[in-house]
Amino acid sequence: MAPSLKVATLTVLSTLSFAGAAAAQQSPEPAPPAATPAPGAPAEAAPLPPPPTPAAEAPQDLPPPPPPKAAVTDASPAAPLIQVETPPPAPAQSRRGYRVHDGFYLRLALGLGTGQAVVTSESNNDYEVEGGSVVFQALVGGTPTTGLAVGGLLFVGSLGADRIHIEGSEATNSTVGQYGLIGAFVDGFPSPSSGFHVGGTLALAGARLSAEDNTTIDDFDGGGVGLGAWVGYDAWISSEWSMGGQLQLLGVLTRQGEDELAKQARAGGVSLVFTSLFH
Repeated sequence: MAPSLKVATLTVLSTLSFAGAAAAQQSPEPAPPAATPAPGAPAEAAPLPPPPTPAAEAPQDLPPPPPPKAAVTDASPAAPLIQVETPPPAPAQSRRGYRVHDGFYLRLALGLGTGQAVVTSESNNDYEVEGGSVVFQALVGGTPTTGLAVGGLLFVGSLGADRIHIEGSEATNSTVGQYGLIGAFVDGFPSPSSGFHVGGTLALAGARLSAEDNTTIDDFDGGGVGLGAWVGYDAWISSEWSMGGQLQLLGVLTRQGEDELAKQARAGGVSLVFTSLFH
């Protein structure tokens, strides 16, 4: 055999031997035979089947989810989330009849004070009287605008004294005098629901003076004009009635003509009165 052929034959045989050994190593080992139970031994229990898969539960009717809450934001004091406006107060006319000075006006007053009367004449028979006084007045009217009353006034004042001054000398005589006014008045309340008020009057006036047991002076009885002013306060006691006090000043200037000899009398006084008002 040629040397080349011998070498090729050895190479093929070596390759086949190596392939057989590799195949023998990769072939699996045969499974061992199943063990045969011994006679009389209990048979093993068969394995249990897997538990059945539970059926899916039917969906239940659930209540709808609540609406989402609005986001809370910090409200600035200058611009609140909710604007609350207070309505303006009703005008005084709409509160008519409840502690507001409007409508019908009636005032009655009674009080005490001090008064003076001076009588002068062309015959130089002058005299002066001073003493205490008792006054009464009634005012009736209406209210053209809330807080302002106008109407008519009646005033009567009495004057009494035990001494009289005659041309600078003093005499002991019982002197009686009266003076009165009839005219128009105005009474204003700066706050229509408050009791503070100021007023005044312009009226016709009369004055009368007489001295008992004295023949040196003549009685006086004349007429003229009168002026008055007052300030006071009334406290509410009901929806229409109020009561209070009032300080007032009244004066008259009168004249009497007799046998071509004219006489003049100036009379007046200051008084503090208790008043009752329906307004």
